[in-house]
Amino acid sequence: MDNQHKLRFRNSTGVTIGNLDIAGTQTDLNGALDLDNASRLSIDTVNAIFDAGMLDDPRMTIGGAYNQNNGFYADTHIAIAGQNLVANPGMTDVGESAQNAWHLGFGDNLGIVDANWAVEQTANGPRLRITVTSNPNNRPVLVAARLNIPASAVGKTLMARWHVDGPGITLVWGENFNYNYAGRVGGSLTAVVSPTPAATSTELNILMSGAVGTYYVSNIGLVVTS
Repeated sequence: MDNQHKLRFRNSTGVTIGNLDIAGTQTDLNGALDLDNASRLSIDTVNAIFDAGMLDDPRMTIGGAYNQNNGFYADTHIAIAGQNLVANPGMTDVGESAQNAWHLGFGDNLGIVDANWAVEQTANGPRLRITVTSNPNNRPVLVAARLNIPASAVGKTLMARWHVDGPGITLVWGENFNYNYAGRVGGSLTAVVSPTPAATSTELNILMSGAVGTYYVSNIGLVVTS
């Protein structure tokens, strides 16, 4: 299955799939499915070129996804239920200073992004809204989450999760932008294993395209997988 050969479900409940391979093209799970609101689908494993997504879709139950790009399996239960190393998951300390637990950056030395932002409370928890009104130099927007990395986690494998809605592709980077997570999904919750073990210097930097429009950032997490 891929975005050219979709699985179509209408009023289908109790459907279970052991392994779903969507790696025919670079697509995510949403691009490989045509699923109406009444259908309910359970998938044990999704095989994709990058990440699968749809982990928070109420119509879906997904055991995990194998990411061909990084060679790791992302277990959904661990991604969602594991101890979150993000220091301020409630988004109560957000601002444009590096001292904030959620540091927002609008552009860089090559140009400034004009934007406004607010933390909104929803039925699914807090989410950060960022509205970009002007970006003539096409610079990115940064959301950097402060982390608490305990000594017991150092050297272990990490997995990040995120849900970002908005224009363009969001990339998630580690410390000093030395590496990025092999994730390309937007519009739903996704999870990707880090290519680099945990360290005291580990960072989680969410870099959005900065295209004019509205972005929503929520359900950000970093967990130890082993």
